[in-house]
Amino acid sequence: KYIESKSADDYAPNLQACVDSEPDMIVCVGFMMSDACEASVKANPDIYYISIDVDWLTYPNLLGVGAYMDQSSFLAGYISAGMTKTGKLAGYTGFFGPVVQIFLDGFWMGMTKYNEVHGTSVTMLGYDPKKMDETAAIGSWIDVDAGRALSETFLDNGADIFYPVCGNVGVGTAAAIVDREKSNSDFKGFIFGMDQDWLQTNPQYADQILGSARKKMEVPVYQSIKSLVETGTWIGGKPYILTLENGGTMIDWNPNAGIPADLLAEANAYIPQIISGAQPTLSPEYLATNPRK
Repeated sequence: KYIESKSADDYAPNLQACVDSEPDMIVCVGFMMSDACEASVKANPDIYYISIDVDWLTYPNLLGVGAYMDQSSFLAGYISAGMTKTGKLAGYTGFFGPVVQIFLDGFWMGMTKYNEVHGTSVTMLGYDPKKMDETAAIGSWIDVDAGRALSETFLDNGADIFYPVCGNVGVGTAAAIVDREKSNSDFKGFIFGMDQDWLQTNPQYADQILGSARKKMEVPVYQSIKSLVETGTWIGGKPYILTLENGGTMIDWNPNAGIPADLLAEANAYIPQIISGAQPTLSPEYLATNPRK
């Protein structure tokens, strides 16, 4: 049974509809569902729950899934800083919060590292950890037109590579890039996808996709179901964190985007350092308000 909520008012009744269908497991997707998910988890201890992007709740019948998306986003920011022709990147989200901020913060950190290594001064529109209250957010996860309008403003201000942390709203950004390329033959823009492999989900924009920062939610969902079916063992009761090390997050590069081999090798060389913790992927400002255990 699959139910899509149209607003926050739908969360509780939709979860109850899931409960009424007498399932063995319910998967809640999205940090904005945390309160409704917790209430349902507490009220139904005999049902197993998986909560995607909610890793701070701990109950015996809950598997909370978080993701260190800053790790893959760092690589995306590093490559983007090396690919920009205008020296300006841009990012935005739907609603501001720690779960989405880590994408933008990691991207910003990757850009900053590239600047440090190469002596460049690439900047980012829409996000600055020193000005978090000014982060660009369109107030929706589904308003493609709003994402497009904001992207057109960023384009007007010189951005040529975008990181929209707003689900499929990013197709509005891709469409804005296409239009700008059509009206200006000297312009070439790119978009970095998130969560899914955009070359698969949005192949119509293959020429504009630089890569995708994958959040492989299927890993813990599959493993938990497999464990229950094969051994009767529930792996919940504690958080499951997706990382570069366990393959829960990764970068799918577009092989046809023209990324120089030396730039790609340079970025990939940071992966062991990110895994070991030697290379930070979150800003001090982010960690000051959202410390990582």
